[in-house]
Amino acid sequence: MRKKRPEDIQRSKSFLTHRIFYFHFGVEASNIRFIDVSDGIKSRTETNPNLLYSRWLSNTIHHELTHSMDDTMGYWWDPKWVSLNSPSFQYGSYQDGSSPRRFGPNVPLTPFWNPIDGFVSEYATSNFAEDRAEIGAAIQGRQFSYLNQICAVDPIVAAKVRLTIDEMNRFWPYPGAENTAWKRRFNEIQCN
Repeated sequence: MRKKRPEDIQRSKSFLTHRIFYFHFGVEASNIRFIDVSDGIKSRTETNPNLLYSRWLSNTIHHELTHSMDDTMGYWWDPKWVSLNSPSFQYGSYQDGSSPRRFGPNVPLTPFWNPIDGFVSEYATSNFAEDRAEIGAAIQGRQFSYLNQICAVDPIVAAKVRLTIDEMNRFWPYPGAENTAWKRRFNEIQCN
């Protein structure tokens, strides 16, 4: 484990000392998420294309950002979302590695490979929150082209993507900012 520099410790201490936490019914509403990354990771992944860490980091940030949006909006369960799944599917029942699609050409390249109808990743099959967060990561992250490929063959995923984009537009309305990266990305998603 690397030794923490004094300025890192002070910055963390200052942040925690000055952060005000608000509680609503005993649940922390400040919605803070921490992701631990090593120093210099961006420069290492830019100079060595064999390191997949930058893609992982982008997906992780956007996955957690979707969780934060859902937590802020109180979006913990949606019968409409769940009704899109096959009637025989139950979250947590899928066995990782059991899909014959795991041998597809995109599997080594991306976590978004549609293991079963209605899901963009194996992790998404675990529960409602992870299903939503994986869709959010696929929309916002660097590998959204794989999401477009999935939407072309999976109408359930396409419907989940449209529902998520509607929620994101309500959460981040962007009045007068039509040329933002978010608006452009939403327009690049081909899940109509």
